[in-house]
Amino acid sequence: MFESFGWFIATIIGACVFATGGFFLRLATSKDPRSNDITLFGLYISGSLCFFLLAMIQGAFTIAPIIIISGIMIGFGSVFGNYFWVKGFTKGPSSLSGPLINTNAILVIFMSILFFGEQLRWLEIAGIVLILLSVSLISYDPNETLRIKDNIWFALIAGSIVMFFIRSGGLKITDEMGFNNTIILAYGYAVGIPYFAMSLRRDPSIWQADWLRFSLGLGLVAGVFSFGGMQLFAYSIANGPASIVAPIFSMNGLVFASLTIILLGERLSRYQAIAMIGCVIGLVLIRI
Repeated sequence: MFESFGWFIATIIGACVFATGGFFLRLATSKDPRSNDITLFGLYISGSLCFFLLAMIQGAFTIAPIIIISGIMIGFGSVFGNYFWVKGFTKGPSSLSGPLINTNAILVIFMSILFFGEQLRWLEIAGIVLILLSVSLISYDPNETLRIKDNIWFALIAGSIVMFFIRSGGLKITDEMGFNNTIILAYGYAVGIPYFAMSLRRDPSIWQADWLRFSLGLGLVAGVFSFGGMQLFAYSIANGPASIVAPIFSMNGLVFASLTIILLGERLSRYQAIAMIGCVIGLVLIRI
């Protein structure tokens, strides 16, 4: 009984844990716009340390070149996916950027069906479509103009989709190759450390900012939650169909929105309420 539902439950919990990390990021970057880099620097430090520690406990630590290279590629997917995503919000409508970026889950679905022989029942397809549509409503703003301010927005959104696909789809591929994804993610998260360290070096005034400890501390906490969410995602990929795991995990955006509404007093829009109901119905359809 648990084996058939274990990966399903782990995916939902993983989405919630990963979203909690995102909520701490939101708090950490609330003091100053310049706090993004120091916050993400802290996230990748604690996240990579957690993955390396768990890999050692599992006896999976290795410096095999193929493992390191695979981890670096997945790490680049994570770091640059987020970079392109944030940049995309400054060049075009956020209510269109978010839903389009979430289509990376569709690429994982197609890859899993075409190359790894996964099959979906009609109810599972209906549940997946409903979840993806619901997730797309999270950032929908009917009052926002959909005019594209800069054509580079198209390249940024496409780049973000590809990079996030490399992250999620890459974990499916490494699992199929028989690699331990804990050590893969350890090297992947380690990629973010030098990247954001170089960003911080370009603005040394950050180290004298009064919000430094606050942002760095919450970034470190967010890294632990990010580790927990991605570790559960890796478990689900190894034990369940990636064609279902990927869209369910994409619900972390909806959970994040819910946390900001509940804990920060933000207003729940009609579309977000519909999205929550749609996700629940989608999950039920997948498990019928």
